[in-house]
Amino acid sequence: MSARALRYLLRTRFQNRVRSFVTGLAKPKNLLSHAMGLGMIALIAVDVSPGGEMPVEMRRAMISSLFGFLLLVSFVSSLGQEGMVFSAADLDYLFPGPFRRRDLLLYWFVPQYLMSLLMAVFWMLMMGGRRLPHPGWFFIGCFLYQVVTMHVAAFSAHLGILIAERFFSRFKPLIKVVTTVLLLGLLVVMVLVFTGSGSIPGRLKPVADSPVMSVLFFPATAAADLGIVDGVDRWIALAKLLGAAALAFGMVMLVNVGFIEASFHASRRVHAKVADMRRGVMSSRGRFRGRSARAPRRWRGAWSILWRDIL
Repeated sequence: MSARALRYLLRTRFQNRVRSFVTGLAKPKNLLSHAMGLGMIALIAVDVSPGGEMPVEMRRAMISSLFGFLLLVSFVSSLGQEGMVFSAADLDYLFPGPFRRRDLLLYWFVPQYLMSLLMAVFWMLMMGGRRLPHPGWFFIGCFLYQVVTMHVAAFSAHLGILIAERFFSRFKPLIKVVTTVLLLGLLVVMVLVFTGSGSIPGRLKPVADSPVMSVLFFPATAAADLGIVDGVDRWIALAKLLGAAALAFGMVMLVNVGFIEASFHASRRVHAKVADMRRGVMSSRGRFRGRSARAPRRWRGAWSILWRDIL
């Protein structure tokens, strides 16, 4: 009965979002923003992809290095989350209800699978997948890689719950620093990948061919190989991605932690931060910061309006 209620809720939410998107196109602001987004995607699809006509091995090194770094960032950032984040409506409806942990996890995973499909399209365009020998297989590899990353992030969030009581208060500042450094490094890597040519992919090739990438970050290398290799090697790469996705999913389901309470508090923290950002209020450790300088009268409130329009 509970699973049926969650399926109905997922279907209703999807229908409402589609209806909201279609009706929102009647507003010129939304129509212009969507037209600009489609125009940028079309521009990328027609012409721009990193590296132009670079050799296939160089493109493989570039994709493997970026995907491996993204997998590491996802694991570390989710570790500091101490739970999985649900929407505010889910907190009011799902958590007080008679739903099992397994049903809540599946309810959280299904929309993420749809998002993984969209991200696969994004990586297909941005990484120049159409220039690989097997673009269709590379698209499948990107989708499975996104699924693996999502499962790893969910397991990392459960792992953060598991170690929170004993170690997290001590190591949480360190995890925040590491996450910040990794995010900055990810920004640098993406800038190098999407703007570099010639020597940049050549420098990434030793990283992609290293044993660390082949062992610890094998989903990243398998996703890149799926668009290049043939025969038995293709099926081996596909088996690696499917095995990694199934293994991470099984670990999430088997970890026995205080999932509901931790996810409730994690969701409340995230929603509170987002609400503060939309109001233009920056908080630190739960306390509001004072303004560093008094703005002129005509510019007062501009920061709040800017954040509201962006978010």
